[in-house]
Amino acid sequence: MLPILPINSPKQIIKATAANPRAYKGTKYKPPKPKIFTQVDLRLYLCERKSQNQLLLRLSQHWVKALKKLQRVGYDIRSLSSIPKENLIIDPYYAFHYHLHAAVDYPSLPINFHRYLWFSLQGLNWQNVNEYLSIYWGLGLDSNFNLLLAFGRLLSLNNGNKTLKWCHIIAQQPESRRLTFTSILIETQIYSTDPLSLDDLERFNQITDDIDYEYRLDCLFIAFNQGISVDYMLGGFQLTSKYPSDDHRFDSLDRLDGDCLFPEEAVEKLIAHLGNVGEYRFPLPLDIWEKCGQLSGFGNIILRIDWTKYPKEIAYEYLNFYRWAISLYPETNREAETQKYKWKFLKGQVDNIENLLSRITEKYQQKAIDDLKFYYWFWIETSELDLIPDAYLIVERLAQSPFSQKSHAVKAIAVFITYLQTADISVFLNAPDASFLRLEEACYLDNNSKLIAEGIAPISKQLSNFIIQCFIDFPHKLFKVAKLLGTLNAPTSEKVVKAFSQHSIMTENITLLPIKDACEFIDSQCGSQFSNPIPRKIRDYVQGKISLSEQQINRGFQKICKQIQLTRLDILEHLTLNTLKRDFDVNPEPENIKHALSMLGIIDDNFRSFRKFLKAYWGGNLDYLLNHPLTQTWLKKHSCINIKMWTEGIEYTSQVDGFGIIEIKLENEPLEVLKLGTYVGSCLALGGLCSYSAVAVLLDINKQVLYARNSEGKVVARQLVAISEREELVCFYIYPDGVNPLIKKIFYEYDVRFAEALNLRLYQPSSVQDNDCDVQNIISQAWWEDDVWDFTVSDEM
Repeated sequence: MLPILPINSPKQIIKATAANPRAYKGTKYKPPKPKIFTQVDLRLYLCERKSQNQLLLRLSQHWVKALKKLQRVGYDIRSLSSIPKENLIIDPYYAFHYHLHAAVDYPSLPINFHRYLWFSLQGLNWQNVNEYLSIYWGLGLDSNFNLLLAFGRLLSLNNGNKTLKWCHIIAQQPESRRLTFTSILIETQIYSTDPLSLDDLERFNQITDDIDYEYRLDCLFIAFNQGISVDYMLGGFQLTSKYPSDDHRFDSLDRLDGDCLFPEEAVEKLIAHLGNVGEYRFPLPLDIWEKCGQLSGFGNIILRIDWTKYPKEIAYEYLNFYRWAISLYPETNREAETQKYKWKFLKGQVDNIENLLSRITEKYQQKAIDDLKFYYWFWIETSELDLIPDAYLIVERLAQSPFSQKSHAVKAIAVFITYLQTADISVFLNAPDASFLRLEEACYLDNNSKLIAEGIAPISKQLSNFIIQCFIDFPHKLFKVAKLLGTLNAPTSEKVVKAFSQHSIMTENITLLPIKDACEFIDSQCGSQFSNPIPRKIRDYVQGKISLSEQQINRGFQKICKQIQLTRLDILEHLTLNTLKRDFDVNPEPENIKHALSMLGIIDDNFRSFRKFLKAYWGGNLDYLLNHPLTQTWLKKHSCINIKMWTEGIEYTSQVDGFGIIEIKLENEPLEVLKLGTYVGSCLALGGLCSYSAVAVLLDINKQVLYARNSEGKVVARQLVAISEREELVCFYIYPDGVNPLIKKIFYEYDVRFAEALNLRLYQPSSVQDNDCDVQNIISQAWWEDDVWDFTVSDEM
């Protein structure tokens, strides 16, 4: 209870008396000092309505003066100036903010509404305040303190009409979800935008369980705030309910810059047609949904194509062609603009691609789609997309008999079309079938196709007409030389081709020379090292041994002009080998040496260690690796290992049905070890992604390779084995892929016997994911482990 305010005393009047005729007491000149009142803290009285009114009445004589002061400091006093000073029975807050001047107008507000919400409603008309009061009662905020606090926080941030609409929506939500809804509304800051419709939120609540509610609502509000279609987001939530996935996330909304058209019915039809084809990072419908958000027009492509007219395997790959046509994660703004242009271009090509596939038989459609994928991936620059019509022509030509139904030749063809002169592209596209058949044969292995394409590029750039003539007349030799040239890095191969283009065999125009001078020039260039294009009859004629008619001479000279391209290819091959040879004192012609030099040319990892080994090995130091300090350190650490047995292996021969006699032998010839990937076409091969790992097997004493050879000495399979730091024999998967189970069986027998001979335990992976076998690098700096074999020999691995 506050003490009663002191009563104002009237002004003191001093009257004269007989003793004090001047009415002054105690002095002749000064009147007495007035009484000093006790100080009172008025703030306490301002907090109680009754005392507040009493105080205002006391101060009413200063009302006009106070209003002027309020106006000077910036207050709008229009709501107060109309109040007569004789009737100051008011609440200043109600009067100032809501024009409620009489005590009878004052509302009776709940204490919690007054305490937690009231002061956040400043500036609203009384009708809005009443709406908030209605929501207060509707939400039961008088008994739900947590929701009351969240509600108060929301109103403190924004109390406008849009927030009021959101508050009405909160009241429509299930009671158990209101607090989460309000909290996420605040976190996402969308309370100042027009709210979602009640129908959308009702659908959202129906398809979302309590476990996912908070996460999905947050994603929905963020998407809504970014202008992403609510129907699109709800479609995604619906799919996750139908196709559960732990991997799919909805919070990568910054990448959704498409039109977000998701044709749910068409997608369902497509998925029903595909069945269980393909393996997905997460369910395919969800990926299609995501692509509809990332790629503007993707949904329309789904609608435009009749997927059911393709076999389900073809339809799946055709769908992937559009799914992965462009990079969705560009590193620069320029790349992003280029990718957008490419996607826009591709959207305009859908009908052309459909017409192309309709002209191709079913058994070649997979090849056509694979080739189209590569062309659209390979051609990045916008100007390069002008070459797409040429790609359609060659795709259709090679997607029929006599060509193979699967080929990697597209890598080389794309390079041809990219770098040839415009006039030569037409000649290339109309080259004989034999040339393209040779190309497909040379590119049978993907590793070879990469090297051939790398080698073709510098020749096509600098010598367009020359490479076209070689492609038509000598394709086999051309691809052999291109593969070798492709083992050099791009700047080096460019220099080699430039030097070749300046060679006299290329600069001298023999068609302008007399036949005798032309033959003398060719002989001076070929010597005994390169193939000589001069026919015997022409040589005898030049030497005066026989006489020929003019027609015979012309025919012979035409043959020279054609065959000289083969001589030129020999010279280009020689220049390439000399470049690969570097400073090694070795003949680069033998196949194993050529392979080792080529391997050195393409690797980055393990380069220095491998180069040092080759220099020592070709210098006569055959024990370089065994005596290497790092090797000796490892051997001392694992002194119980029988190093002789480990480096020589055991003898093993077996009769295998369908293969005859097979011998498994540990390879100890270093340059043969280096071919463990090349023999089986794996990623450790020359041109493979992990060719450096083949070098690691050669360099490190703890790694060996087992070759299974038939009676003719041909490698039919190989296996990498290693010794772990725990001194276990680790046996890796057997290559090539799809090797016969009978071959796996004899490798298993060898592994068991070899482990017994070494007195080591066989490493057994505990699960498919368990590859922690702890095989260390010794001299090498990097290597890629093959998958550890679990000793399953059936085809169902």
